[in-house]
Amino acid sequence: MAKIENTTAYPTVLPSASDLLIGTDVDNNNETVTFLVSDIVGAGGVAQDLQSVLGTGNVATQNITLTGSVIVFGTVEPTTITAGGSTGTSGQILSSTGTGLAWIPSPSTSVSSWDASLTVGNTANQKVIVSGNTLEIKDAGGQLQIITPATLLNTGTSTFTGQVNINSTQLSFNTTGQINDSTGSTGTAGQWLTVDAAGTGVEWSSTIPSTSCCNLQDTLAAGATSVGQSVTLSGTSTWTFGSSNNISSAGTNTFSGNNTFSATGTTSSTAAIALSGSLYDGVTTGTAGQILSSTGSGGVSWITSSAAAQTLQQVLTAGNSATGANANITLTGFIEPATIQDGSSSSGSAGQYLTSTGTGLSWITPPACCTLDNVLAVGATSTTSITLTGSASLTVPTAIPGVIQDGVASVGTAGQVLTSTGTALAWSSAAGTNTTYDLDVPVGTTNITLTGSDGTADPVTLSAGTGVTITRNSASQMTIAATGGAAQLSGFIFNERYYINNTVSMTNNIYYTLNSNLDLAVGYGTNAIHNPLPNIPSGTIYSVQDFLAGQIFKNTNTRCQTYLSMATICQIDLSITTSADADINVEFWKITGPKCTPSSMLPISSTDISVSATAINCATVTITGNQNINVGDAVFMTMRRTDTNISWKPKLLMDVNMAFEQNVP
Repeated sequence: MAKIENTTAYPTVLPSASDLLIGTDVDNNNETVTFLVSDIVGAGGVAQDLQSVLGTGNVATQNITLTGSVIVFGTVEPTTITAGGSTGTSGQILSSTGTGLAWIPSPSTSVSSWDASLTVGNTANQKVIVSGNTLEIKDAGGQLQIITPATLLNTGTSTFTGQVNINSTQLSFNTTGQINDSTGSTGTAGQWLTVDAAGTGVEWSSTIPSTSCCNLQDTLAAGATSVGQSVTLSGTSTWTFGSSNNISSAGTNTFSGNNTFSATGTTSSTAAIALSGSLYDGVTTGTAGQILSSTGSGGVSWITSSAAAQTLQQVLTAGNSATGANANITLTGFIEPATIQDGSSSSGSAGQYLTSTGTGLSWITPPACCTLDNVLAVGATSTTSITLTGSASLTVPTAIPGVIQDGVASVGTAGQVLTSTGTALAWSSAAGTNTTYDLDVPVGTTNITLTGSDGTADPVTLSAGTGVTITRNSASQMTIAATGGAAQLSGFIFNERYYINNTVSMTNNIYYTLNSNLDLAVGYGTNAIHNPLPNIPSGTIYSVQDFLAGQIFKNTNTRCQTYLSMATICQIDLSITTSADADINVEFWKITGPKCTPSSMLPISSTDISVSATAINCATVTITGNQNINVGDAVFMTMRRTDTNISWKPKLLMDVNMAFEQNVP
């Protein structure tokens, strides 16, 4: 490509309005664009401003005729000035004719009256000094007018015998400024300026006039907040609060008198005292299981109760009736009553059975029984087993059983045959096959009996180790369980990767979180760091999008069988690669409270990193506090630039590795 100065390749022509020019668009990443000559000048010629003309040459022999005004900020050095067609004669002065300029003879006298001088011009930038005399302004309309930002400075004594109007909202005194009252006094510290008894002047007084005081309602309406002030009430008085008025204090309160709390409600909003925190007895707030006891000398103390656990008999002797929502008794074991009384306090008679009346229980005599044919006619199918005891027998012409249980409740296995043990039936392996065993848990034990198909019975003893219990559920089932709750886990690692796409320009000292855009995923997906926050996270409530965008880890409050009661952050490591050098700050915050409701945040850790485009930049974040992430808490991450680069549009990849220690109950 030839150079532009090559006029053979690029001949010089007269530009027209439709000619195209090549230029740079500074508003669009300096892209190369074209535009019309007419877009620059609005017509068909290339216009020059006065500066460009004078820059080419500021000397001319031609006249300049202007129909507008000429404003000169520098110095004008004319050789002559023509006024009315004349350049004047020696000694003449340039004067205004009202419509133009004219050279006129100089006045015969050079001293004029002040009025004549002011007629010529009443504006001056020189100081006026009146020494040993009076500057008198009189007659209607006369006034001394000082226009802002000018001020009136008076270092002497001013006497006002007429009315003084102060039309501004402020009268300012310096550190030594004073006001003399009608007696000539400047007052003492703490006095008030009031109208004197005669009503003709003002005087300093140590007493506030009663008409100047206001009631409590007016005072609180003017301002209900006090900083660093105390209130002391003396004598006999009472502060009375209505049912809708409350005292809310976040400070330390001391009650040394006799205070009566007389409410009798049973809820947190109606009780006389509702404690949601701890109670200090003067020494301690007590430990779990302690009770609050009187010291006998006017105080209370947390003590360990000396009362032994009560037996059921002691509890029933103290009171065997209970009502209300908590009057039900739930037993996980069994009950062996000697008798059961129904709703009429009857224990029933022999042969009666207990039935529900719909509102209680009642012992009733069963109706006359029916024959087996009657029962089968009503229904010949049942899921309930039939047990015959004693010498009873069951005779059927044809039996079509689904299964047959032997004397140990076994239905046998494939290939076994039903044999007699002499006292019962037993499933056993056919002759010539291996011995098989059935598992039986004897009643009242936690042992196992292996009953072989060959008629043998081998006992197996199970012993519970430390932290383990063994419970018999049935003849064929046992439960082995740990007594210490869920397993204790030592810790875990949380890892996540985040990106920045170079289509996003990050402004320095602005906090950014993950993308919160509901309509467009920017960067590499939902992990793109793209969302600028309006301010620092600490103590700030955000929109729901911003609040959710920055959360990278949550200790869920779902009570699974194994859950994290408190996950403690013990270390945070960062690995970062970038396409452009920069200084950045990565911070982690703790969110307490509901995770679906925006709330404030507490700082956990922060680190400053100078990232290089030619290295993997690694850093370990120093934990400074708030590292215990309890059930329901979350971790919030932000990133911001700390350098002063005007524009930073990098591609950035960051791995976050958080190591946790955890306690699982």
